[in-house]
Amino acid sequence: MPKFYAAFYLISFSTVAQQLEVGSWYVHPSFNRIPALAQLNNQTYAAAANGLFIAHPDGEIEKITLPTLSRAGIRTIASDGAQNQLLIGYEDGQLDILKNKNVFRYSRIRNATEITGSKTIHHINIKNTTAYLASDFGVVVFDLTQREIRETWRNLGPAGEQRKVFQSALKGDSIFIATENGIQGGNLNDNLLDFTRWKRFNQGLFNRTFTTLVSFNGFLFTAIPSDGIYRYDGTAWIRQGYLTNENSYRLFASADYLYVIAGNRMFRISSSNEVVEIISDLFNQPLCVLETPSGLRVGDSRNGLLSGNGTTWMKTLPNGPSFDVPLRLRHNTGRIYAVSGGYTVSFTPAGTEQPVNQIESGTWSPITDWLNRDVTDVAFSGNKSVVGSFSDGLQVITPAENRIFNSGNSPITGNRVTALATSGNVVWVANYNATQSLHRLNPDNSFTSFSFPPLASRFPLDLVVDGAGQVWMRLNPTTGGGILVFNPTTNNHVYLTEAAGTGGLPSRNVYALTVDRNGWVWVGTDAGVAYFSNPGGVFSGNVNAVKPIFEGRFLLREEKVTAIAIDGGNRKWFGTERGLWLFDATVTQQLNYFTTANAPLPSDRIQHIVFDDAGNAFMATDKGLVTYRSDASEPQNRLSSIKIFPNPVPETFTGWVGISGLTEESTVRITDLAGRLIWQSKSNGGTAAWNVRDYGGQRPPTGIYLVFAITADGKETLVGKLALIN
Repeated sequence: MPKFYAAFYLISFSTVAQQLEVGSWYVHPSFNRIPALAQLNNQTYAAAANGLFIAHPDGEIEKITLPTLSRAGIRTIASDGAQNQLLIGYEDGQLDILKNKNVFRYSRIRNATEITGSKTIHHINIKNTTAYLASDFGVVVFDLTQREIRETWRNLGPAGEQRKVFQSALKGDSIFIATENGIQGGNLNDNLLDFTRWKRFNQGLFNRTFTTLVSFNGFLFTAIPSDGIYRYDGTAWIRQGYLTNENSYRLFASADYLYVIAGNRMFRISSSNEVVEIISDLFNQPLCVLETPSGLRVGDSRNGLLSGNGTTWMKTLPNGPSFDVPLRLRHNTGRIYAVSGGYTVSFTPAGTEQPVNQIESGTWSPITDWLNRDVTDVAFSGNKSVVGSFSDGLQVITPAENRIFNSGNSPITGNRVTALATSGNVVWVANYNATQSLHRLNPDNSFTSFSFPPLASRFPLDLVVDGAGQVWMRLNPTTGGGILVFNPTTNNHVYLTEAAGTGGLPSRNVYALTVDRNGWVWVGTDAGVAYFSNPGGVFSGNVNAVKPIFEGRFLLREEKVTAIAIDGGNRKWFGTERGLWLFDATVTQQLNYFTTANAPLPSDRIQHIVFDDAGNAFMATDKGLVTYRSDASEPQNRLSSIKIFPNPVPETFTGWVGISGLTEESTVRITDLAGRLIWQSKSNGGTAAWNVRDYGGQRPPTGIYLVFAITADGKETLVGKLALIN
């Protein structure tokens, strides 16, 4: 069974980065953006999309992520002080109830077949033993004592049509809701299942979507963007004279104050309408505010949780990436790099401002002196670091200089770089929507540019260099697709598609390219995978990819293969939109299949996979980033030392013992001190994994065991010791 390092933990990834147990997972949520806060037992709960953390009064931080939480995609949280529990609402309708470090998972809303469309829970309002869940299909009235739905108010529109509900507010014996078409109110003692029992405010200026609604000082307050804040006195909505004509509003209330986030500024308003701006240098874009006995807590869009009293503010930001969803991951000299991506679905610049993130020895940090807008890729050649952007071109960093190349001083058209690839001392650059769509950045930082006749070649999205130095360009499926292969030595090119004799791909819609340890080029399409075992042969004039057969069918023929990675044992990892497959080196045996149902993946949609030297697979999904410790790693050139983890093996351990630092196809034998063979296997690259069972399937007795590592040619041997406790 896989091991999860994700729940309530006070250890950092740096303590386990190189020593995750084989088969273990580690989740990397970003806590920079905090859209929801709650206070419970003098502790502040700060929610991000893929997890939350508890800020204790003494400064201690507890992270809570998958698999303690049921999934990614948190939208809102609310505290139930009476029962000492926290409610967590998700974008898919899931509801978690966190109490005493245990989570009760309520999936009835998410699984409800009678509800079509989105089930997002936007807001939770608690009164006594009842929680009101504002959702995209109406309001769920949830009994907090029985932990069951009491009733669901659906189809609340004027004619009984469905209405999205974004927030609720309670006033006396009535509930008011902010909907996609105005504000509605109803008496809680009435039959609110009947849409005709609701009072509606949806005329004139109120004929619009409302997303914010609070109760303060005996009144209701809402806001209209570019207009102002409105107060309901029981008869009419009255526009207030403060903070008018702001582009956006978010309202929050305490017993004594109304808090308004207007644009990227925050204000406190008293019951006598005294307006005071709350200022902090740490504010980037406040998203929410919570008043606590020890001061204000603010959830920011970039700086995590901010705590302040008056003019003094501090930041609480657990270590992690600064964004959740990388477009691409790269590995270089002990570091993993994550880039956020830079184009929209229509391939225009997205305007995303996020620095390249790197993780080294378990610690994430942003690289602030590299390009940070619409970054698509990074590459490394000697002492040169290269950063590509979809809006700012190319940055080249060496110890001696830091230069930007764009359409004004280089052949890079439109500044639109989509991918980079290193080959020896040159870096290849993919230029999107350009006649010369491929550039070679030479060691002296000059460029050599290339163009190709196929129109589809103008739109490259990824680059891979094979063992012969040929450049493989993955082309945008929406503009022709296929693969363009270029040989810079002969200056020849070939365009590969699904047509027989000119590629024979499963489909010209190509979403992944990689080269395995044998030099074969693997291709992922929306109709399965294929490979070229002789990449140089694609110029022969009649070439077809090999479509591997598994269980009598083309491999993954019904899957959209979006990522391919090769581990140290030359095994194949295929990421799809329905999870992650692991096959052996010859793709004749399926070794594993991971989904959100059996692993703490934020999503089944895998976007990119990269391995570090220790055998940790970093996987980017469309909702977040995780690490999996595989039982393979990069092999060593020779045996110099072996690492055994865990060692000693405690009696409670039920996983796999990892033995790393091995050479390719090393033989690993475990014996007792008398020389009796307990177990034997071969390494996957530089790692072997033992399930702590002997040949009879039994756990060996307590004792000291010898671990022998023998190279494939038998010329080198190392011996280690392993302590086993039962």
